Amino acid sequence: MKNQPEITRLLLGAGSNVNYKTHEKMTPLHFAASRGFIELVQILVANGAYIDARDTNDRTALYLASGRGHADVVAFLASVGSNVNGEEIHGYTPLCEAVWQRYTEVVEVLLRAGARVTHCHKLLHNAIIQRQEEIVRMLSNLGGGINLHNDNGDTPLLLAVRLSQPNIAHILLRKGANVNGTNSITGANALHIAVENIENSKDFEDMLVCLTQYNIDMNATALTGDTALNRALLLQKDFAAVLLIRYGAGVNACDLHSCGLDNLSIASRRKSYRLASMLIKAGHHMTAPESSSVNNPKSGNTAKWMSMLGEKRACYKSNKNSHLPLQLYVVVLPYHYGFLHL
Repeated sequence: MKNQPEITRLLLGAGSNVNYKTHEKMTPLHFAASRGFIELVQILVANGAYIDARDTNDRTALYLASGRGHADVVAFLASVGSNVNGEEIHGYTPLCEAVWQRYTEVVEVLLRAGARVTHCHKLLHNAIIQRQEEIVRMLSNLGGGINLHNDNGDTPLLLAVRLSQPNIAHILLRKGANVNGTNSITGANALHIAVENIENSKDFEDMLVCLTQYNIDMNATALTGDTALNRALLLQKDFAAVLLIRYGAGVNACDLHSCGLDNLSIASRRKSYRLASMLIKAGHHMTAPESSSVNNPKSGNTAKWMSMLGEKRACYKSNKNSHLPLQLYVVVLPYHYGFLHL
């Protein structure tokens, strides 16, 4: 179909059927709207074109224009009464098409014309996946399922954190996203997800600052019983562990019945003296051992590891010419009944 307004006028004047349908039930208006021929659209409508005619897939001219990014055509059709919420055969609306195809201007036109944000289509999640910040802003202004879970259990906020998008996280939180919302499958909150998915210190801190501004629970546990700090240490995301402690995560918080390991035990299993020192300085406590095991801690447990650390430090003090690595004596012992003195 070519954009020939004058020929179109002549044909219509000679009696051509303005609502003629092809074998796919496409009318001239469908063709003109899908190609963005605004003048032809106006001529056809002025000559009696049925604005909500549907093709074999139940798509209207407005639906096709929305999916092709023709904002001027969409605005005109909406202004003359075309149904902005008309669903095609699968239940998708013009707004769905515009969001999926990332046509920001079309989304704006449709929303202004009264398009509904259908929660079942997870449009806000889709805009986040496609990193469409302006579309996220428009959808969240209308609610847009701001705390709705997708099929993977994520709310829009959790998805923004998973994809390391602090700007979008800010937008969602300002519009009422639940900062302490959790994944409906794993129970992980935004901090757990940030630990798992953000791979560098700067991006992690940007997200952490955003979440703490809205009072996220720093010590929330997932269904596995671990806090974000536990998870950072288990996954060897030490930069995340340091930042979590700096911003107020409790070093003693965890569900030992579910998780099985406290933070100092994780540090001992990793043989990380630096982490042990950091945790103790931040206030990590140790349960006092049984009296029978004070002088002979069991091999492989945290007490035994800390005792060995004390012995290495003592060895260092007895031989000032020793060149033991600094990390071997960053924690000052002795170890007595579970108490470590810095």
